[in-house]
Amino acid sequence: MPSPRPGSFKGHEAVSWQVDPVMGYVATPIRARRGLLARLHYLTRSDRARAAAREAGLTATPRTIRAWLAGTRSPSHANLAAIEQAYRAVRRENVARYLLARLSRDGRGTWVEFHPLNQSKVTRPQLDSRGSWSCRGQVPRVRQDFGQGISRWSR
Repeated sequence: MPSPRPGSFKGHEAVSWQVDPVMGYVATPIRARRGLLARLHYLTRSDRARAAAREAGLTATPRTIRAWLAGTRSPSHANLAAIEQAYRAVRRENVARYLLARLSRDGRGTWVEFHPLNQSKVTRPQLDSRGSWSCRGQVPRVRQDFGQGISRWSR
């Protein structure tokens, strides 16, 4: 996602813009054997991951996936793209599940710091003389349902 302009993006897009780089995707390219194996292992390690991979568009049969893992066959360019797309979708779903549990903490809430991406649209009374937030240093305790925001981010 390109750098956002003031007023040109929604909150869940801003969250996505900040969270995606630190999500921990596999760094090795998919064309390298190590990268392919890492993605395939991630997509086949549980029934939930296999079901999510099918939902994300990976239509290869279990026999084909075993051949890819064994190295006896190589996926086509279309299958490599499908594997990458399915891996990213499953990874986002897993991270979303973790974030939701971490932020909700069984209804107790969590501490959240707000750091605006762009303050050019903020009115002057809300900024101090340096152009910083006047409520600088405040860290509110947020007790709300994060489910909607997390689910919008994970799509």
